[in-house]
Amino acid sequence: MPGADYELFRDVARDQGEQPKKLVIFDLEGVLTPHEFLLEFAERAGKEKYEKVLEEFQKGITGEQKWIDGLRNRIKILKGTPLEFAEEVVNNVDMEPGAAELTQALKANGWYVAIVSGGFDILKQALDRCGIAYDRFLSHKLIFEQGALAGVELSFEDKGEAARKLKDELKPDFVVAVGDGWNDVPMLIEANVAVGFNPKPKLRNYIHISAYSIEELAMLLLNKESDSEQAIPVQEIRTSAVRQKVRSA
Repeated sequence: MPGADYELFRDVARDQGEQPKKLVIFDLEGVLTPHEFLLEFAERAGKEKYEKVLEEFQKGITGEQKWIDGLRNRIKILKGTPLEFAEEVVNNVDMEPGAAELTQALKANGWYVAIVSGGFDILKQALDRCGIAYDRFLSHKLIFEQGALAGVELSFEDKGEAARKLKDELKPDFVVAVGDGWNDVPMLIEANVAVGFNPKPKLRNYIHISAYSIEELAMLLLNKESDSEQAIPVQEIRTSAVRQKVRSA
């Protein structure tokens, strides 16, 4: 990707004096959490609906169709699905090991933390339950009527629009965006540094650097090499990851 500001990013990460205003924008599903809410919601709606939703999802994540068009199609397929299924999914959503510690450390080190999701506001419950620290959460809103899915209220056409909204509001000096799929590209190109998290192959030309774990993201964003008292608690993040793996074994 041309115009990489990676060296500038390193300077910003190391700056322990009068810090510039730094903003990191995370995708949610596929980055902070391994869960895909709408697919899991669709599973509870039955095999036929799930397969149709999966097909639409794959078209969107690979760029075969506009994400927002596929989202509308997926909601149309799932219309009438009970709210209790959505609540079951949300209650079972957890985060990537170390994600809470990473966001908390970013906040402690002077970063603004935003989450831009092509998913839904109902996942805020899971973010708060799991201890994710953030300043802004931008997503779409599911509409339920009489206990069943009735539609969706869209908050933005694509993640680029959401990123620009954040930049206009917070006026950061430096922006890092972290995403994994094609629908993240409009957000990634709004950043000074675009980070691919376990990135899909089509993202190769739109990212400056890749990370394949929360620990790698922590080392990148919070500068493990720093001797400052505010240096990243990488060991704490690693320990959290081990604990969660043991619990799920």
